[in-house]
Amino acid sequence: MKRKLLSCLLFLALAPARLWSDPLNLPFADPGPALNLMALEIARSTADLKLDNFSAPYFVAYRLTNQRSLTLISKFGSLAGAYQSRQQQLYAEVRYGDYALDNTGQYHEGAGGYASLDMKPDGFRQALWILTDLAYKSAIADYLEKKAKQAEELDREMLPDFSTAAVARSLQRPAEPPLSAEEWGRALNQMTLGATQFPHLTLGQARLDFSENFVTFLNSEGTRLAYPENLNTLALQLEVSGVAPDGMQLSLSRRYFAPRWEELPALDDLKRSMKEMALEVKNLQSAPVQKPVTAPAILDPKSSAVLMHEALGHRLEGERQREEGGQTFKNRMGKAILPDFINIIDDPTMKEFQGTGLNGYFPFDAEGVASQRVVLVEKGVLKNFLLSRRPAANSGASNGHGRASLDRRPMGRIGNLILQSLETTPVSKLKLMLLAECRRRGAPYGFLIRRASSGDTATSRQVSQVLRFFPEIVIRVDAKTGEETLVRGVYMLGTPLVTLRKIIAAGDDPQAVNAYCDAESGTVMVSHIAPSLLLEEVELERLPDDRRRPPILKPPFSPETPQ
Repeated sequence: MKRKLLSCLLFLALAPARLWSDPLNLPFADPGPALNLMALEIARSTADLKLDNFSAPYFVAYRLTNQRSLTLISKFGSLAGAYQSRQQQLYAEVRYGDYALDNTGQYHEGAGGYASLDMKPDGFRQALWILTDLAYKSAIADYLEKKAKQAEELDREMLPDFSTAAVARSLQRPAEPPLSAEEWGRALNQMTLGATQFPHLTLGQARLDFSENFVTFLNSEGTRLAYPENLNTLALQLEVSGVAPDGMQLSLSRRYFAPRWEELPALDDLKRSMKEMALEVKNLQSAPVQKPVTAPAILDPKSSAVLMHEALGHRLEGERQREEGGQTFKNRMGKAILPDFINIIDDPTMKEFQGTGLNGYFPFDAEGVASQRVVLVEKGVLKNFLLSRRPAANSGASNGHGRASLDRRPMGRIGNLILQSLETTPVSKLKLMLLAECRRRGAPYGFLIRRASSGDTATSRQVSQVLRFFPEIVIRVDAKTGEETLVRGVYMLGTPLVTLRKIIAAGDDPQAVNAYCDAESGTVMVSHIAPSLLLEEVELERLPDDRRRPPILKPPFSPETPQ
């Protein structure tokens, strides 16, 4: 039983392992033998995998992701968690029918599972064989069900199910940066030790996540790839929390990404960031609670990035134009959806912007198609969608955006999403424009929206197409005097079509914002490049009530606590 578990997934604490003394530093296997074994299974599957009166599949693809990961967590100067894992995930895509009509659809999934870490030929081929068999049988059943539905349901578009793609060849080696868990853990403890100087904090945490994926891909069309999937392998998050006198929970965080430890900010800078956030929590504790309101606002680059992601990013995914979703932009190709001074581009071929490495870089997508720069919106007019090999409305072949994590089915997703303004305004003048807009509208104040930490959006037609995002810092600006007041307890919401048309100016301060994105095809790394934006109106609503009594006793490190 122990050997079987290790062959599927190795998940260990930072203690001596029985199979390998250091599983994270175990070299990735040479992709050549894996590709050869995949080729053998594809050859016999496309020739001989037939059930009764059914033909062989017309397309087979295998994607093997070799992943090593490490997580370290420090709280108030002490290591609170340390986990490492090593796994290989295999995804098998089997298509029955032809490019025009096959077994796939909105709810189609391939077959996925774990592959052995030692890459012994018999074990690896057995995994390929079982997954291919499962996927083939499922494909036949789905194909027959789909054909039956055609007799009853009307498909107005009759789009093909799969597009052709150029054969790609690229064999690379993984970078395999050395890992120093003990050194990193000590550095995290130094970052969080300063949090003990602030008795008002209930959390002072640093979390480091290392994740390196190496992909081996082969399909029956001849594409043959081996490449590192992600450029930025390290993600560092600093987080502090406190409680306001009325019980409102207050949390602030900062996140940094880099390909190597040496490229993260210096330790002194990170310690300074922890202190700055601790002081911000202190200020928020005494800040007034903002009532719901609509008013003009300036979004900083990070908040603009979240707005762009939630209002545009998911809604420009190709699959959503032909599936049972809200289809916000499906019939707007060639029509204005943004002000005419804005372009939207997705370019996953970009590795960095202004010295910042980009999460959204990838050389090939999860379907083996080379990544491509795509103009999505030009001078405010919708021009294209984020496409996998599943054709979407008014669009044909893949543009290299079919993305997925591990053993998930690929779909069109964001890479590096860029908001490019053809007309920029110095940031120093944006506040003057904000005050002028307030006076024009008769609004008593406007807002500065800063450091949106997260957001969400609904894309299903069964619910309202609402987007929300949650800024950490909101500042109310008096329209008459320009006086700024820190407030708390609100988030921003709206609908995409209305909110996007409210943009009236863009700053000259574009910044790269790295993040993760979750959707049906899994969690992928993404980047956004956006400037500050002035909106003529935003809606701020009260946060859901989450009030808890503050701790009764002072923290152990408080000067008032007996030692």
